[in-house]
Amino acid sequence: MKKYLLLILILTCSLTANAESLTLETQKEKETAISINAASDRLSEKVMDCIESNGGEMEGCTCETREACPFKADFDNFINSYCSAVTIFPNWKKEMLYWQIEGDINGYNLATKHLEHHFGKHCK
Repeated sequence: MKKYLLLILILTCSLTANAESLTLETQKEKETAISINAASDRLSEKVMDCIESNGGEMEGCTCETREACPFKADFDNFINSYCSAVTIFPNWKKEMLYWQIEGDINGYNLATKHLEHHFGKHCK
């Protein structure tokens, strides 16, 4: 369960800004970050549902690699979202991204530096 919690922390956005964050300004940057987040959320939801249906057991539910992941289409969607983003914005590979959406009081973070560490090998 600790591995999965780490994955959730890496992949989800936070409501606080980090002083070392790269602030996204353009609509394209924000939409790209939001698409990574949405793909991550869909994959995370499938993993959580699987773990819950297995009585809390992680075996057969996690996605550390594509081969081990039972949700290959969602894994591929997430990887494609991330890899497309760092192709367009290569400076994101080692950053903590921060953005705000107009009309929303919250700020959002995405740790692409951690995504690169764990999933960058899947990008061509």
